[in-house]
Amino acid sequence: MILLVILVFLLFLIAGSVILATLRLSIPPMPSNRMMRAQAGALLRDYGGTGPVTDLGSGWGGFARSLALAFPDRQVRGMELSLVPFFCSRAVCALAGPGNLSFARKNVLKEPLVSGSTYVCYLSTMHMTRLSRKITDEGFTGTIISLVFALHGVQPEVSSEIDDFYRSRIYVYRFD
Repeated sequence: MILLVILVFLLFLIAGSVILATLRLSIPPMPSNRMMRAQAGALLRDYGGTGPVTDLGSGWGGFARSLALAFPDRQVRGMELSLVPFFCSRAVCALAGPGNLSFARKNVLKEPLVSGSTYVCYLSTMHMTRLSRKITDEGFTGTIISLVFALHGVQPEVSSEIDDFYRSRIYVYRFD
């Protein structure tokens, strides 16, 4: 009985943490689907250079993990601020790799963008608007591949429709 009470308490604690982080960050940790990840991987292969890849707002880590498995010769880093998804990502990474994948608990809008880098993301409209301003303010040069949400006021080099229920789009932006 005590074990059940402890498990229920932990479940509420975890759920509460995710809800509070969602309210504070104005975005839930939303996982990408398999079709999104496959199409994004193909676009990364065609447009994303050969260097490290950073997943901005990596959530539960599925997108970053799929990229690390698809590109074993590239370092893939996930950045997530929400505590529970971050720890889940780290735990899965520690238990099941791959070795070219890492996660950091950071606010993606406060970290400088490294010019010449490739970033992938699945962020909300509000966060994409902020990311657009950040790109302009920092004079970022490099590639951004965004699932579903477009950068505000920026024309994508490629816009690819996914054959999923919502007809989601993936956008590729290259800044020179």
